[in-house]
Amino acid sequence: MIIGVDNNLYVNDKAKNVTFRSSNKPIQYCIIRVDKKFYNLEAVEGWEYHMEREGQILNADSTKTYENRILIGDENIYNNLDQRIKGVQTRKDSCIARDMILTASSSFFRNLSKGDFEKWLSLNVEWLKKNYGDNCIYAVLHMDESTAHIHV
Repeated sequence: MIIGVDNNLYVNDKAKNVTFRSSNKPIQYCIIRVDKKFYNLEAVEGWEYHMEREGQILNADSTKTYENRILIGDENIYNNLDQRIKGVQTRKDSCIARDMILTASSSFFRNLSKGDFEKWLSLNVEWLKKNYGDNCIYAVLHMDESTAHIHV
């Protein structure tokens, strides 16, 4: 899903048609990907392992992991979710959490000032809080991969 230069939202094949200006140079765009569904806390525990870099992560540069930072919540994702759903009646096949990624094209981040990067971060956190409120229990900025992104 992308927002085109005309400020309209495009999904799937339509997105491909608006990602280039007439000059065929890539434009900058935002990316929101709603990904995995989690049906049990054990699956969330594995996700926490990856998000918090608790072991060797193949696609992450361990020399840059110190640049990662938690934007919402804390590193105890499993425990926080357990507390959030405690007492809630769920079926065996109920989705208890979703993974979401917020990022932008690599050209957006290229030559972006630190101030503008922080503005991008704060706008994303503001959007998450406005749209998900207390249901968003965790967000982390990953700077140790090829493109900066926020996992929620």
